[in-house]
Amino acid sequence: MKRYVLLLTTLIMVSAAYGVAAGDTLPSRNNWYFGAGELRTSDPTLSPQEYNGPSVSFMGEHTNDYLCKAPVEWSFDYCFTYAYLLNESKSARMNYFALDLRYGSYYRFEPVKGLAIAAGGRIDLFGAVKNQTRNVNNIGAGDIRFNLDATARIRYQYHWNSRFGLETGYDFAMPFIGCMFMPDFGESYYEINEGLPGNLKRLVTFTSFHNLQNIKGILTFNILFPDGVLIFAFSHENAWWQGKAGHFYTHNLTGSIGFALRLKTLRI
Repeated sequence: MKRYVLLLTTLIMVSAAYGVAAGDTLPSRNNWYFGAGELRTSDPTLSPQEYNGPSVSFMGEHTNDYLCKAPVEWSFDYCFTYAYLLNESKSARMNYFALDLRYGSYYRFEPVKGLAIAAGGRIDLFGAVKNQTRNVNNIGAGDIRFNLDATARIRYQYHWNSRFGLETGYDFAMPFIGCMFMPDFGESYYEINEGLPGNLKRLVTFTSFHNLQNIKGILTFNILFPDGVLIFAFSHENAWWQGKAGHFYTHNLTGSIGFALRLKTLRI
């Protein structure tokens, strides 16, 4: 019970930080990225082998960073990923679909002109569906995680003139506390469904550093125009988690190109 109270208290604190910023009229920047890269994953409920292959992704971010003078900035972002993977023995393939939804609020300070550093918390809801072709008795598996991430951001802007400039930045996030869906080894989703809602207490596992480590980062280089931004980005994610079936992991490296549009005022 204490764990859930701690999680609820932390989420309330993040929401309160958002409320500080949301009382004003906030400018917003809307970023969209298209990316391609490589994904590697291991799921012992499906196969003892690692699967790897090409991945494609679509990412969006809506944020007021650098556009708001208030000390609190916010962002909502999402990422959809699809990967077509092959196992190590090249005997089976896997379709991998993932959706990641994140909302964060950050306290920011600017030690020098053009440089902004921010730190805060982020709510992260992640889900993935995996379908593989070889094991006919267990053709699919799912991952669901809900976490509160500790996050940090750094941004630097340089303007050549009043109309054009360059922006570079790095975002870092790591889960602090949360929960994840974790069935027993060999347990079918039909059996899980038959036992609902009584199975939820057994299947939902508390997470922290002892059973989930997930390092996420994105490095960006942006060219600033009067009404928009051209974005070049490199993102990485390295996730390890311990479940009832053994050790799981997913590693994803993605290079992206995208664009951003500016809205002068957006009232939340």
